[in-house]
Amino acid sequence: MYRELDLETNTVSSLMRGTAGTAVAQHAVNSIVYNLGQGNLAPAEYQDRIVYTNTLADGSTTTFTAANIDLSQLTLSFAEQAILVYVAGLRANTGYTVDSVAPATIIFDTAPTAGYEVSIRVRQGLGWYGPGVSEDNGVALQVTQTDAARFFRGQN
Repeated sequence: MYRELDLETNTVSSLMRGTAGTAVAQHAVNSIVYNLGQGNLAPAEYQDRIVYTNTLADGSTTTFTAANIDLSQLTLSFAEQAILVYVAGLRANTGYTVDSVAPATIIFDTAPTAGYEVSIRVRQGLGWYGPGVSEDNGVALQVTQTDAARFFRGQN
C-alpha cells in the first residue's frame, strides 16, 4: 500500500508492506515493482466470456432458444460441442438435441420441470495471435503484432 504518488517522477512512497492479506517481503531500494491488481487485467475484448440466455421452464415447453448466441461460423459438430446446457444449475449432457446454431436452439426429449431455469451458454473469446490459414500465423506471441499481443507486452 502506498500513501504518496508522484506522477511527474513516476514514483510511489510511504509504502506499507503486508497489507490486504499480502505477505511482508524484503525489497532492495529501487526494485522494480509490478502491479498485478484488478486494474491491470487485459481489456475485456481480450478476455473469454460466457454468453447465455436463461429461461424459466413451464413444465411443457421442450424448445428453448438463445437469440443472443449465433454460431453460424462453426460446423454443426463444433457448435454442438460449444453449446452448454444447464437445467436447474446442473449441466445437461444428454436428453436434448441442438436444433439450430443461429440462433442457438435446443429441443429437450422431455420438458424440464416447471420452475427450473434452463440456461443455454457458450464461451467466447478472441485469439491473441495473428490469423493464419487454419489456426494462427505461427508467429510467437512476443513478436505478434495483434492489439492483444501488444497489450501483454506493455506496448498499448
